[in-house]
Order: sequence, then C-alpha cells, then structure tokens
Amino acid sequence: MINGSKVAVYWVDRERKGTCVIIEHIINKNPFVTCFNVIRGFMTIKEQLNNLNEPELREKVIIPLFRVLGCSFIKSNCGRGEKGKDIIYRINHQIFKDEIFTAVIINNQKDINIRYITAIDNRLNRQRIQALENFNDPWHLTKTVKISELVLVTSYAVTDDAEKHIFKHWGINFPAIRIISGDDLANWIKDSIEKWDKGKNIKDQDYYIFNINNFRSFCEIITGDIINESIDNILTLSIT
Repeated sequence: MINGSKVAVYWVDRERKGTCVIIEHIINKNPFVTCFNVIRGFMTIKEQLNNLNEPELREKVIIPLFRVLGCSFIKSNCGRGEKGKDIIYRINHQIFKDEIFTAVIINNQKDINIRYITAIDNRLNRQRIQALENFNDPWHLTKTVKISELVLVTSYAVTDDAEKHIFKHWGINFPAIRIISGDDLANWIKDSIEKWDKGKNIKDQDYYIFNINNFRSFCEIITGDIINESIDNILTLSIT
C-alpha cells in the first residue's frame, strides 16, 4: 500500500502477521522502489539465521542475545581446551543465589531430525561428555566448577522424535538438558526488539528491523555496552 511517501509492509518475519512497520526513508531516497521490492529485499529472521555458520551464529546472535536476556557473564569458549563447550555462561540461582554454570553446544548444519541426530550421535555424545567435565571458572581461574545445565542450540528446526532421542540418550546420567531451536531464537529476537521499541516510544521510521550485520550492536545498545554509538548507525532499513 503506497500512501504519499510511506509504504506499509508486513514485519520482515512474516510470522508476525498483522503488525506493520513504516519504511519511509527508503521511498524518499528512491521513489522507484516498490512495496514488492522492499519486501523481497529482506529475509525472515529464521532465513538469516540459517545462512550463518556456527562461529557466526555464536558471535553475532547467541552471545549478544543471551546478554539481552539477562546473562551478564557469558563468553565464547571455542578454541584449544574448549572441551566440548562452545559457550559458557553463569547465572545466579533465583532462590539460593549460588552460581549456576551452563555449557552451550552449537549445531548449525541442517534441520535436526531423527535421521540426522542418529548419524552424528557419536560425535555429539563425545562433545557432551567433554562438556560435562569440571573446568576452571573463566571469571575466577583458580576456582574449579562444574556444569549444571547443558544447552543444545541450532538455528534450524528440531523434530519431536529427535528431541525424544536427545533427552533419552543424553539425559541418562544428566537430566538437565535444554534444546533451543531456530524458532526459539527468532521469537526471542522479536520479543527483544518489540520490548525495546515500546520502551523507547520511538518514531515510526526508527523501528529496528533485524539485520544480522548489526544485531550485535543493537544488543549492545540495549545492554548499555554501547553508549556513544549513533543510533542512526544501528537502526538501518537499507536493502542489501
């Protein structure tokens, strides 16, 4: 729908039906841009996540998003001596206030169905066993700690039979298993953006649209890690 210089389009992730954002300055800069081209120029959140390899998903999405969700103590653990832990984060127990450490294993190759999970079972199981080994607290290196929860993260789908397989085989001696799918990540990203938009009470043209190239900076604005960055450099609606 074109109304003057404004074009109303559905949210980039088309699962958020009925919610519109106003993409005004795109039309102002290029009057030949059509509503169709604006929509075509964007991928859904899930599509963008699926284009990432595991290091990109870790650094550009998971770590900054988890900080927004409340994980102040989180770090990449990839490299020599990682022992199965792609990411480590620490939170405090809500009641007892003791420190809880979680190891994150990332698998971002394809949809995780029963055929795929059984094919990579041995490799993932070795990684799981390593991840459960005690390790030095990254924030207090002289202190040895243990993992209290294990999280498997993917940007793809996880089928019900694959979930049952993981919980059955991984949870025999360690039941604290959590699986985070691409839908979970996309929903958390949308929720974080919506909360920020509402809290700022910003103008229509300043709505943030998810872009994998600036999402980390957007999260750092939310958490206060960036205080001098111009918001205009982050709230970009440019088509690539």
